[in-house]
Amino acid sequence: MIDWWTSLEEASQIAVSSAFIGAAIGGLLSLFGALIVLSINHHLERKKKLQETEAAAAWAAYRGLQKLMNDLNAVENLARHLDSEFRRAQGNEEINEPALFIRQIVGAPDTVVFLEQDEMRFLVGHSNDLIQDISEIQRRIRNDLHFVNKYNDLKNDYDNFMISLDEIALKVDGEIAGAELKGVNAKKAEIKIGRMNLLISDVIASLDEDRVKIVDIVRDYIEHGRKAYGDKFPANELEIKEPR
Repeated sequence: MIDWWTSLEEASQIAVSSAFIGAAIGGLLSLFGALIVLSINHHLERKKKLQETEAAAAWAAYRGLQKLMNDLNAVENLARHLDSEFRRAQGNEEINEPALFIRQIVGAPDTVVFLEQDEMRFLVGHSNDLIQDISEIQRRIRNDLHFVNKYNDLKNDYDNFMISLDEIALKVDGEIAGAELKGVNAKKAEIKIGRMNLLISDVIASLDEDRVKIVDIVRDYIEHGRKAYGDKFPANELEIKEPR
């Protein structure tokens, strides 16, 4: 009788232990499943943030490209304007000073919008030379635009000076080019013309180099942008024309 009761107690203890173990295993499985779900969610969230960060970086790089394209267009437009002015003056033997036939240059931007650090970050460690080239060309173009604005001021001053005189001015396509001046007025006109010639010669010499350099820089920038961001860097639609 005692042996039977002892066996029953042992069986009950075994059943309780089995239930406890089963519950523990079930709890562990639930915890393990929750950890897996949490890990997957964390991975997906991290992947999403990385994609958002990469998209933002690609957009910053594209903003930088637009600034460089504006510089390229500014340089090319200036060069074409000067080319057209020289062509316009061809055959007129009475006009031999550039300042007398190059009209005020309209439409040029006042200055350059420099690239910011986040717009060139993808180049760090991959093309540090390109970063230096970008900084240099933007400084050069800023100087070109400064000279152009200064030339426009001097040209306007010269035109007003000529209008104020009684002498009959020589004109090219309606623009005041010069006149038969004497004495003090002749000396003043000579100084004004000399200043304009010096400025415009500096601009022409700089543009000849800058219009080639900026094209190479834009091409390199696009190439590195595509390598870094692939399709996220939307530069396929841009067309770069060779300087003429």
